[in-house]
Amino acid sequence: LKHKGMPPCWALCISVALCRSPPHTLAEAWEATEIDAALVAPDGVGGAVERINASAPEGDAEETQAGDEGEEQSRPLGAEERGRALIGMTPQDDKDWSDFEGPMEDIWEDSALRCSVSRPEWAQYRHVYLLGNAAIGGGPGAEHPLTAAKMLAAVLLRRTSNLTDVVSSCNVGVVAGLERLARLVRLTNPDASALVYRLLQLALVFIFTLRNANRIPPSPGRLWQISEQHVIPFIGHIKKTTMEQDQFSLVRGSHVHEIAPTFRASELRIAIVGICAYPDDHPLALKDITPGNREAYAERHGYQSRMHTEPPVIGGNIQIQHAKLATMLHYILSGDFDWVVWFDCDSIIMNHHRTLDSIIYQYAQVPRSVTGRNLTGNWTDTWAPQDAPIEIFHSVNGSLLARAPQIGEVSGKVVDTDVEVAFTSGALKAQFQEAADGLALEWENGAVWYRVSRDREDGGGCLSVDDCPGLALDPEIDLFITEEGWGLSSANWMIRRSAWSVQFLQRALDVAHVEMPLFGDQDAIIYLLLNQQALTAAAMGCEETRRQEMCDPLDHHAVIVPQFELNSYDQLNALTMDCDGFDGYGFQRRVPDLLITFPQCKDPDYCNDLFRAADEYSQMNLRGETLPHEGSNWVHLRVFGPLDAVRHLYNQQRAEEDQY
Repeated sequence: LKHKGMPPCWALCISVALCRSPPHTLAEAWEATEIDAALVAPDGVGGAVERINASAPEGDAEETQAGDEGEEQSRPLGAEERGRALIGMTPQDDKDWSDFEGPMEDIWEDSALRCSVSRPEWAQYRHVYLLGNAAIGGGPGAEHPLTAAKMLAAVLLRRTSNLTDVVSSCNVGVVAGLERLARLVRLTNPDASALVYRLLQLALVFIFTLRNANRIPPSPGRLWQISEQHVIPFIGHIKKTTMEQDQFSLVRGSHVHEIAPTFRASELRIAIVGICAYPDDHPLALKDITPGNREAYAERHGYQSRMHTEPPVIGGNIQIQHAKLATMLHYILSGDFDWVVWFDCDSIIMNHHRTLDSIIYQYAQVPRSVTGRNLTGNWTDTWAPQDAPIEIFHSVNGSLLARAPQIGEVSGKVVDTDVEVAFTSGALKAQFQEAADGLALEWENGAVWYRVSRDREDGGGCLSVDDCPGLALDPEIDLFITEEGWGLSSANWMIRRSAWSVQFLQRALDVAHVEMPLFGDQDAIIYLLLNQQALTAAAMGCEETRRQEMCDPLDHHAVIVPQFELNSYDQLNALTMDCDGFDGYGFQRRVPDLLITFPQCKDPDYCNDLFRAADEYSQMNLRGETLPHEGSNWVHLRVFGPLDAVRHLYNQQRAEEDQY
């Protein structure tokens, strides 16, 4: 392994092949991939080439080239050539190669790959990338996909720790590496879909840095075997087939108190921040709707509205696309608020009765153990689902009362994880069991009860901290964010005042404003929440970083809340983006969503009618009234749904357009 012609990445490959003991920790992975100048020779890849050549078909392992004295001598193929051969590519597969003259190595100049492979660290990255590429297809000489994934993740983490270097040196190559790593992870661990999804989100972020209409330039794309069409359909497939379920409910939702939509914790100091800086003569109606909408909502609940109708002056020559981060940091640093909430200007509050406190306590509370549950609510019996629901009242001392026409009124108690009830036919015991939709009681006679709702007309659950003994906030949860479409969204989010939050916002602003001016605020947030976490998980194979059951590598200070809680789209955008649309009429959810967002709606002639329809609904909701739903009105359908009607009209319109 100390052959002086061997770059360290190949030394790692061979050590793994011989010992069959890949790095188990990130630190070991770094040690294994550190560049040691003593191992790098100027004349090629030395002994590693022999290993690659051994996998070549007979007669294909050598080429002739002219020596210094003009004589011909045979030479082993370089790692680039063998790596491409292992995955079935030849020079003839790329038309651009015909423009090059001279030895084959010339095509791997920095300009062709748009990657500084003349620098040893990026040459190392290229070698490990090819190894991972070869591992996907298998074949002679290919590394085991798990080993290749761990090595590729390790070098990606090292290279992407310097964002400025990525953009200036090899961003197309990094996109390719993230996409190949996602495929390797999926190949080796079909249950790690969340990790695959996060890696693809990162690939999209680095595609955005190309500033090429979200397209990868074809020439370096061919050499790296990557295009945006490798990434975008892939992430859509993963989201649709494996990420549809609400991750919060899967992991925490069955172990938390149910919080009423009108829950209020008066001790919380909450600010609602936004920028709606349109000139007075701008035709878009948002400038006339959003500020008053926020003020009315804030006043109702005792929040503070901080709506900037002019670009905030925060110093430091902050670009407008980074003003969101700087403004949120300003209010966090002020110390005046416990939580600061950002809502984009195109987000209109629709349910003035839903509190931000309820969202905070629903998603930041300390999960309870099963034995700490309160069973109060309505339950259905699988033996008689057509019968009236069974009402259970569970007191804090553990006693229990259940009543329904079919069982009368019976009493019982909760002991550890068991329920004991004295029915008229005799005493029975049940055990707590987790169900897909919440909690189930499995009785010893075979009956199963499922809790279907809490016994409150306003949506159920705790109305205050005092209403639910043991209710407390997790001090480690600092950020609520949603995701829709292709990943995390910075349109509407909430952050708690904490040391972590200050550091996070300062780092995000530094990333977007200094290190990567091509980044927007959303790109910086995604990078900080996912990059180190996802690549660490991939480098360790998820074993040491398994986050709950899904191996979802999100910073543990952040919680992804269901999109409809903070970022419901108008129904047409929800259809085309395959995400949550605003529900204000009970089509999908019992309680109207907090707000509606109109992403990228910029045309006043078309969008103003949508904004005004939403505002009319909002004002009537504030008065305790309900706007009549006009099912024949396209504006109402686009804003309010139902989704099936929007889909029908949308498909009909597209079919008519196709005819012309």
